Amino acid sequence: LAVIINICLVRLAYRCVLFLPDAVQSPDTQVGCVFGGSCVLPCHFQPNSDTILHWVRMKGNNDQVHSYYDELDQLGHQDPLYKGRTSLFHDQISGGNASLRLARVNLQDQGRYLCYASTSEYNQETFVTLIVRAAVSRVDIVLVNNTVTCKSGGIFPRPQLTWSVSPHPATVLQNTTEVHEDDQGLYDISGVLTTVYSDTESTYCCSVQNEDCARKARMRLHRKSLNIRMAAEVRSKE
Repeated sequence: LAVIINICLVRLAYRCVLFLPDAVQSPDTQVGCVFGGSCVLPCHFQPNSDTILHWVRMKGNNDQVHSYYDELDQLGHQDPLYKGRTSLFHDQISGGNASLRLARVNLQDQGRYLCYASTSEYNQETFVTLIVRAAVSRVDIVLVNNTVTCKSGGIFPRPQLTWSVSPHPATVLQNTTEVHEDDQGLYDISGVLTTVYSDTESTYCCSVQNEDCARKARMRLHRKSLNIRMAAEVRSKE
């Protein structure tokens, strides 16, 4: 069923728009957005005269994200979370493009959005689900004393860290992993592997991954010399 929402917008007087139950609805669209970047939430409608557009975040009291009517942006009731971060493609509205550009995407932006478009002859509701991602951008691996440490940060969703050692050591290596959430909701992860020097060269591989991407770092270690290099492999997940 269509969502019924009354939004009163202040101009010279209150102008109320009712999201009607008989408005045409389209299936939800899922959009993946990169943390800190810009993202476009798609919405298209059948153009006609007297265009009214509302973008609403479907959460709690349905936060007002962006409104447009009388051929102007109407941001007097915009939720403070979106201030200075939203815009429409004004030169394309007359052709039926009501898509919203959202800048400086953060984790609070995740959720379901409603694009309501109304003209003199047509009402339409389009729902868009925004998902925020922060990829594994780099993995650092270092050796201190007899401990190999692997670190990565600024990741979302929550990552995992795994080790592989070649050739497989004769002794069991001690392995600990810690994950912390920063004040932006992103994850930092670190793993510690206690190793033993030997005359045999060993390769230590650390992999940090989440459901979207994986990145590896490798270290070749033996008693007389130490060689550290970042692996070229970056694996994206469908």
